[in-house]
Amino acid sequence: MEADKWEELDWRAASAIRLCLTKNVLANVQNLSSTKELWERLEWLYQQKDISNRLLLKEQFHNLCMDE
Repeated sequence: MEADKWEELDWRAASAIRLCLTKNVLANVQNLSSTKELWERLEWLYQQKDISNRLLLKEQFHNLCMDE
């Protein structure tokens, strides 16, 4: 993919993410330019990394069933 097309897609993705954020969350990520930086900051701010969350996610994964 050409660099200018990639930059445009990156800009559009970051804009779409920013549109979904509230004002107080947006204040935490306003100076980030790329989608990757934006996503990593949001993960760092809001993703739980403790053992109870991991166990809950594993349980949800093991109980996951496909609908017919």
